[in-house]
Amino acid sequence: MEEENDEGYVTFVEGEDDEADDDQEYEEYSNYSREDTVEAFRDYYNFLTTMYMDQARIIEPPEDGWPEITPATITTNLGKTEEVCALLRELPYIEMDHYDEIDSTPACVFADWNWIASRMNDGYKASSVKSMTEDNPDEVPPHVISLVHNTPDDPTIYLDTAEGYIYWLFCPDTIWNDPNLLHERAVVDERDYPENEREWRGASFAWWIPHFFEVLKDQFLRLKWFPCDDKRLWDSTIPGSEDLHVRLRRVFYEHGWPDLERYRKKECLEAVEREIAAWYERKRQLKESASTEQQTESVTTV
Repeated sequence: MEEENDEGYVTFVEGEDDEADDDQEYEEYSNYSREDTVEAFRDYYNFLTTMYMDQARIIEPPEDGWPEITPATITTNLGKTEEVCALLRELPYIEMDHYDEIDSTPACVFADWNWIASRMNDGYKASSVKSMTEDNPDEVPPHVISLVHNTPDDPTIYLDTAEGYIYWLFCPDTIWNDPNLLHERAVVDERDYPENEREWRGASFAWWIPHFFEVLKDQFLRLKWFPCDDKRLWDSTIPGSEDLHVRLRRVFYEHGWPDLERYRKKECLEAVEREIAAWYERKRQLKESASTEQQTESVTTV
């Protein structure tokens, strides 16, 4: 059923009036809570600032919500539900800066919907926004919104306001093969959904929204993911740098991690950058030495 809050936003809408029974069923069985969702984002961003990110990059909405995010922009132009619009108005964001982007997970920049909405208000096409944020826009229903910009380097992560789940398509092996996940993923049967949604739902791991962010935090706490500076993140399961990963874990432990009360962020990140620089220098020297030996062998052979 449609129910308006003090701001005039419908708290839960899915379909037209003749689909009211379906809406009521969604409400009865949904795990979604706007308040819990906003708090889960805020808690995760605060965690990232504790480990590596500059606190100044987290932007909080005014009391009445982000003024750039309006029903005209999100509902009318982008085709999303009123609840999606209301949620986006209340979320904190990592402030967008194309020249200084910050990872929220390895190789992933979360979308700043306030920035996106302001571009749309300046004339940026809704079709371009959908292509920028959704892998296959025709397969994403109105009550689902992307968490990422979906550039070629970004993963595909969707938040479903009807169910209260976050879907991560083809999530990394760090999580896919992790036998010690903090929270089990939600059981999703893609056959329960419209045919055009089945492929991406079936190819995803899904969690209740607060659990999703707890799973991400746990990857950092166990140093499966870690920062290489105050902006970029590495996935320790990617092969080729295992010796560096061992050294960096030691650096974090020496600076108090994962005890957030003892962790010395500034000193740790400085030590991390020194360790990475030293590692690359060792690689350069080894490559140079190998090249010299190869040249010497060639001369001797001749």
